[in-house]
Amino acid sequence: MRRLLTLRGWPRFPQVAVAGAAAFLGGGLMLGGANPEINPGMYLLWGLWWPLVPLSFFAFGRLWCALCPVSLVGDVAARALPRRPSLPAVVVHGGTAALVVSFGAVHVANLWLRFEENLPATVRLLSLLGSAALALTVVFRGRGWCTGLCPLGALGRFLA
Repeated sequence: MRRLLTLRGWPRFPQVAVAGAAAFLGGGLMLGGANPEINPGMYLLWGLWWPLVPLSFFAFGRLWCALCPVSLVGDVAARALPRRPSLPAVVVHGGTAALVVSFGAVHVANLWLRFEENLPATVRLLSLLGSAALALTVVFRGRGWCTGLCPLGALGRFLA
C-alpha cells in the first residue's frame, strides 16, 4: 500500500479515472431511458456503486476519499483561489450527527421515491448532491464538502 501511495501521479491519475467513470455513469443515466431494467446507469449507480463504496471503508479505510473526484476539484480550487474562507466550525465539528441524519433521510426518501426505479428522482438527487459538493469545495478551503458535509466522509469518520 505504501508503494501505491508514493507513486508519481497519485492520487491525480485515479481521481481523473474516477471522474471519467462518474461522467460515463451520468451519461448512462441520461441516455439509458427511464426504465431501470434497461438503463445501465441505474444498475451501476444503485446496484454497484451505492452498496460497494460504503462497504469499501471496511476493507480499505478512507481510500475512496483519495479517489473521489470532488477532492480533485478542491485541489484545483486551492491553487486557483488560495484565499477562501474556512467552513464554519459548527459544521465541521457538529456535522457528523447531521450527516447521519441526512444519510438516513436519503434512505427514507428512497423508500418513498424508490430512487433505483425512478430516473427523474435519481437525477434530481445526484444534481443536488453534486452541485452542493462542487460549490462548497470551491467556496471553502480545506475541502469544505469533504470535511463537513459528505455522507461518505462522515461514514469514514464514524468508522475510524
